[in-house]
Amino acid sequence: MNIRGLHEISIVAVLLAQGIAQSQTPAGIINPGPRNEPRPHHSPEELTTARIRNMVSSPVPLTTWRVPLLARMGDAAAARIQSILKTRGPLSPTEQQNVVQMLHKAFERPAAITQASNRQPEASLALLQQLADSTTDFAFRLQIEDTKQFIFEATLPK
Repeated sequence: MNIRGLHEISIVAVLLAQGIAQSQTPAGIINPGPRNEPRPHHSPEELTTARIRNMVSSPVPLTTWRVPLLARMGDAAAARIQSILKTRGPLSPTEQQNVVQMLHKAFERPAAITQASNRQPEASLALLQQLADSTTDFAFRLQIEDTKQFIFEATLPK
């Protein structure tokens, strides 16, 4: 076989390999769609709501997460969670745990809360009471009471 024959075989091999690779990749990667369509722009509020919604529905317990967003929100986190809950069904037990953890994290560093009005936990305590009223799980009720106490102590004037 001469060099030209080897070159033709290598081109065919490359084309076959490329065809196999393309058939194994998701369609969205090969053809991402029209390039002239503008990307959707989301406001900071929409992005924050989406992050909060994802945290509420996370299957991974939030106890190990470090969430600077929540540390800056304080009572605004509870208000955002309540607005999300209006648009969906009841919370699963995991989601209830996530909400309690989120409220705890929202008051772990009261000095980091950006708006002074969000340092008062009215919405947070109301949401915790709503969760306590909706469960018969004694251990979960104790956790809610512990979180209420934690928030109360965190927001005391120093």
